[in-house]
Amino acid sequence: MPNITLRSACAFCCSLLLLVLFATSSQSAEGDEMLTVSFPVIDKPSLPKVVFNHTKHVNYVDEHGSDCSRCHRVTKQGLSTAAFDVRLQKAGDQVKYLHTACTDCHSQSGRGPALVQCRACHAEAASLGANNK
Repeated sequence: MPNITLRSACAFCCSLLLLVLFATSSQSAEGDEMLTVSFPVIDKPSLPKVVFNHTKHVNYVDEHGSDCSRCHRVTKQGLSTAAFDVRLQKAGDQVKYLHTACTDCHSQSGRGPALVQCRACHAEAASLGANNK
C-alpha cells in the first residue's frame, strides 16, 4: 500500500471540494455544500433522492477529531469520491449498504434520523434543492 500522508489526502480532498464547489449550483446562501446522492442509480425510485449538507458533515467530523476517511476510503489516487465506497458493493446491496453506513454513524453520534425515518433524508424540498438544515 502506498504511503499516503494525511497532508496529501487533505490536499486531494480540498482540491476535490473546490472542484465540486465550482461545478455545483446547489449551495445555499450561507455557502453550505449540498450534495445529491446520485449513486447507485435507481431506475424507478419510490422516494426522492437524498440531498445532504456536506459542509455540516465535514464540520462535525472535524470538530470530533476525525477526518474524511470516516466516509471516504484512501486510495492510491487519494480519497474515494463515493461515500463509503458504495461502488465496491454488489449492485443489489448498494442501497442497503448506504442506509446502514449513514444510519449507523448517525446512531453512534446520537444525531440525525434513524433508518425508519425515511422522509428525514428523502425529502421533497431537499430533492428540489432547498437547504435541508
